[in-house]
Amino acid sequence: MSSHELVRNRKMKVLLFGFIDMNSMDGSAVFLSSLASTIALDSNIEVDLLLASPVKRDILIQPLEKFDNITILNPFVDPFFNATDEEWVKKGAINFDIAEMLISHYWSQKEYDWLFVRSIETVEKIARHKHIIKNTLVYATGLTHIGQDVNEEKFESIKNIYNQCAYFLCQTEEMCEFVIEILNLNKEKNKVSLLTPMIPNVESAGGEDRLKHKLVYTGKFDPDWKTIPIITAFKELKREIPNLSLDIAGDKFKWVKGDSQFKEEATYLLEHTEGLTWYGALTRENAQQLIVNSDIGITWRSEEMDSSLELSTKLLEYGILRKAVIMNPTKMHIKLFGEDYPLYAVTEKDFRDAVKLALCNKDIYEFAAKRMYQVSRQFLFSEALKKLQGLLWSRRITDYLYKNGNAYIDEDDFDELNKHVPSHQVKKLPADINVEEVFTYIFKSIPEELKKVEKLVKLSGFGQIIQAEKAGCFTFLQIHKSYSNFEGNFQNNLPYLKTIGFETNSTPKLKPKDMEISIKERIIVENKNNDVKVKNKEFVKEVKKLKKLNAVQLKQITKLEKQNLALGRKYDSLSKSKMGKMTFKYWDLRKRLNF
Repeated sequence: MSSHELVRNRKMKVLLFGFIDMNSMDGSAVFLSSLASTIALDSNIEVDLLLASPVKRDILIQPLEKFDNITILNPFVDPFFNATDEEWVKKGAINFDIAEMLISHYWSQKEYDWLFVRSIETVEKIARHKHIIKNTLVYATGLTHIGQDVNEEKFESIKNIYNQCAYFLCQTEEMCEFVIEILNLNKEKNKVSLLTPMIPNVESAGGEDRLKHKLVYTGKFDPDWKTIPIITAFKELKREIPNLSLDIAGDKFKWVKGDSQFKEEATYLLEHTEGLTWYGALTRENAQQLIVNSDIGITWRSEEMDSSLELSTKLLEYGILRKAVIMNPTKMHIKLFGEDYPLYAVTEKDFRDAVKLALCNKDIYEFAAKRMYQVSRQFLFSEALKKLQGLLWSRRITDYLYKNGNAYIDEDDFDELNKHVPSHQVKKLPADINVEEVFTYIFKSIPEELKKVEKLVKLSGFGQIIQAEKAGCFTFLQIHKSYSNFEGNFQNNLPYLKTIGFETNSTPKLKPKDMEISIKERIIVENKNNDVKVKNKEFVKEVKKLKKLNAVQLKQITKLEKQNLALGRKYDSLSKSKMGKMTFKYWDLRKRLNF
């Protein structure tokens, strides 16, 4: 099998689907967008994203259109379905049966290698299609916290899906362990695989020594996410720190059973709290810019969330931009960020104390920000791709092994590949190879120049490369054993240096810059011209004056509305009384007689 057969003749094709509204800026929609972006970094993979709802705003879709190897499949504008005059096309809404039909339709149109689904209910339908389900990567949903009660019906559903699908993917190691436990699987050999949260490859903001006394929250609004307590704690803090401000982005409110007032109360606080600016839904890049312009990110949640099996992507986005973060001291957070992380909070007092500590102690702030950055790096799109590639390319590697026999693998790559390919056909590369004259060596390609040279030097100690083939991020080398002439081996192998490397599609990187957002016309221009800076300061002062004036006018309007309402009630009461009716008749008579 040549490299032409492995890759160039047919790139890998992946179909993504989630029963998710991509118009909504929430975690599940961001996840699907992130997954598409991550997989598309491998230029040898073509990604098709099948939408579950019509596009009403492209806040998450638009960034994906920058990738040459991502195609958006919008069935609501597909001529094939428009011609059928189906009811779901008119209404712009699908159910799980329609989702099954759409996946089956598009699968038949293209020879996909994998189907990725985030929707257990949709997978239950897809299970009828044996040729699809066996190639399906199922992302676990509905398994949210440690010790969760899984009833018999749900257990049977998960077990049936696990038995038929290709892989069962979980967001955290804790969730993987939970699935392995409830399904009673072999801990060493199973189809449960880790798919961590994914955050964009962004450049961290640097060069600012002075804190701005600005907090930031980006995400949904939910009682468990402490939306209201965050704002009330901020109001308390502002009494002690007058120049403190809070920027908030997001527009999704969770419907809370038994608490119909939550959205109304949260909206009022978002709109009327002094020092708080609510931007509504922002693009991911603008939300990141909001973080860049702040000091402290907020991921403080209800204690009921402490047993969660999920890790907040927003927490990591704060971290990669070198921001200190206030979070709960959950077992997962302590495992990741350490017991010595200084800004954990449980109560509202803890939260206020953590804010004051971070803003008043530069060493504490820098320690927290550095720790956040170091941990968050492992969740970048590029790092997530490395973890995914072994799984995605496993079948191509397996096909190669079946055709070409056993292969040797570096110790660094052995554990990853051994999960997905026949273990009896892969062996670790020993110091002294006691095999036939020509052997196959497989390794994950390397982007770093120095490591590529180190790899070539190592291989030259075993022999001369006579053939090189690639499958995505993996390189297959045919090596002729020759221990006697290292220098000659190295000269022969040198032209293969580029083959050992691996290039991914680039992804836009966020650089620190000023934002102009229509919700609040802020102009913060970093310009060396002092005149411009002075004008901007004057403009900002004018905006503040207008805000105060608007606040006063709003209070006056509210007061007048209350007075008007009280008069209306008196009028209604008077009109219904006997005296009131006689009075109205009297004035009506005067009017007719022109008195």
